[in-house]
Amino acid sequence: MRAFQDKHRFVKFVFVSVAFLMLTGCAPFAMMPVEAPQSQAVGPAHAPVIEDGFAVSSLWGGQTWRVFLRGSDPDGDMSHLWVVVTQLGKHTETEIIPLRGSNQMEFAGFLTLDTPSWIRSWEFVRVEVRIRDRGGNLSDKVTLEARIGSPTREGLPSEWADAAQYHLGVLFFQFQDDNGNGMPFGRKGRF
Repeated sequence: MRAFQDKHRFVKFVFVSVAFLMLTGCAPFAMMPVEAPQSQAVGPAHAPVIEDGFAVSSLWGGQTWRVFLRGSDPDGDMSHLWVVVTQLGKHTETEIIPLRGSNQMEFAGFLTLDTPSWIRSWEFVRVEVRIRDRGGNLSDKVTLEARIGSPTREGLPSEWADAAQYHLGVLFFQFQDDNGNGMPFGRKGRF
């Protein structure tokens, strides 16, 4: 019982100490921003724009799905792509893909998502992409879907040839196959 009281007092002491430091403005320098955002412009006139997007609507499992995007920002201060990947009926994950260098004014490129080869029937995957800039503005979202487990029906349109030269990033997504037991990849016990 005494050990519990000592631990409780220690936790209380730490909590009160941190609260005191935070309330008096004595936060450590590590918590302060190193650099102010470059753009403070906020509003629809300053929001980035996803001009277009394309991805094939179907592909075999084990293939890499490429999601093509074209975007721009009037202020040239795009910071990252905010990507929500959903395996329909299973789960959702969020990815952040930074935009660096000359990609902050406009870009055309593609994201990749590796699909699992173990898919025995159709699976559906959805990608929703938005651009965020340093002013906190968000673009409208673009949504693309694919059915995994059937042949690709369409090729890459010629207007995306320039975007095929620039890989924006990889979407790391954990596909699930629960086989009715709620465990990814058909596992029967704990991970």
